[in-house]
Amino acid sequence: MFRPVRFKRIVVISVCAVALIASLRSAAFAQPADKRTFFTFSGPVTMPGVTLPTGKYLFRIADAASSGHVVQVLNEDGTKIYGTFFSIAA
Repeated sequence: MFRPVRFKRIVVISVCAVALIASLRSAAFAQPADKRTFFTFSGPVTMPGVTLPTGKYLFRIADAASSGHVVQVLNEDGTKIYGTFFSIAA
């Protein structure tokens, strides 16, 4: 025999489970652990010890497992390090 209350409860639980799994999956792929960000400069930019010419650069957290206060500046493909700097949260 068909029981509408039990069926409704199963549907609600199923929908909630699917929504939870979907939200966890999207959060897991939101950003890499090193929080890499690309910046494109239209002119030269001076940083301590180096002047970056016009171009696109990769900024990332050097060691995401630690405090996250060390930032590396690399070329666009990440093969050359231009500088490693300490950062302070604003």
